Amino acid sequence: MKSGNLTYRLFMILIFSFSFKLTTGFGVAFKQSDSKSEKINAGESIEFFVLQAGWHTGIVLRTKDVSPEDWPEVVNYLRYTFVDIGWGDEHFYQDEEDSPALAVRAALFPTSSVIHIVPFNVHPLKLYGGETFLKRIEATPTEFSSLCRIISSGFERDEKGNLIESNIYKASTNYFKAKGKYHIFNTCNTWVVRCLKEAGYNVNPNGVITQHQLIKALEKLPGKAWESNNEW
Repeated sequence: MKSGNLTYRLFMILIFSFSFKLTTGFGVAFKQSDSKSEKINAGESIEFFVLQAGWHTGIVLRTKDVSPEDWPEVVNYLRYTFVDIGWGDEHFYQDEEDSPALAVRAALFPTSSVIHIVPFNVHPLKLYGGETFLKRIEATPTEFSSLCRIISSGFERDEKGNLIESNIYKASTNYFKAKGKYHIFNTCNTWVVRCLKEAGYNVNPNGVITQHQLIKALEKLPGKAWESNNEW
């Protein structure tokens, strides 16, 4: 998402104020999962990435690694090398105006959500430009399959099982209605860490609201991290 100065400052003040309360007793406790029980052997690992840039946080997958059995819609993106998959507030996600009112609404009131898919071929660090954080994570085939199924299950679907396009983004493509409500305790950063936890990774989504909390949570996982000014 974009990060206009006024809206960004307002939003971050709200986020940090409430995240302090959350991390000091207002959150729901999540049981930490055990360490990975399936050893990753040489040649069997599959890598994916968590990308953070400005307002946006997403999970980046190589399309060739994704089975249509786990996520059927990947077939629409096979001509691309990667897909960046992000979850967020339906109205604020790509609003063209720097609106403090929308920032407050998105933060404080449970709102409908969308999943945005960005297919691309460039290096992930170059996708959005500016300051970007990228974390590489290794998965066993079982873990990766589980992650893809979790992502797929996060979409709202019609009676035929098809994805439902967001009415707000009819002029754009790849915005789809998603399950779950967006609010200050359930942000795109929370969503990413929750997906990882459900896929079997030893991370805790409790209290993960801001990008800094996301990065801190990911430090527990093995794998190299880059920033936009680092060499790949």
